[in-house]
Amino acid sequence: MDMNDTLKQEINEEYKKHNLDRPLIVAIDGLDGVGKTTLVHQLKTILPHCLLNYEATEK
Repeated sequence: MDMNDTLKQEINEEYKKHNLDRPLIVAIDGLDGVGKTTLVHQLKTILPHCLLNYEATEK
């Protein structure tokens, strides 16, 4: 299992445990080119009812 799969599994498990009356906030930070955008798109498939916001910062 690669790191993205492990991270997606952990986020999914926390989502299932969290109080639905409160938001689950996940922040993803990293270097350019490490796959943050890809990870967000993959999270949309396992958390279809969540609002996922991705903002790229300019250099």
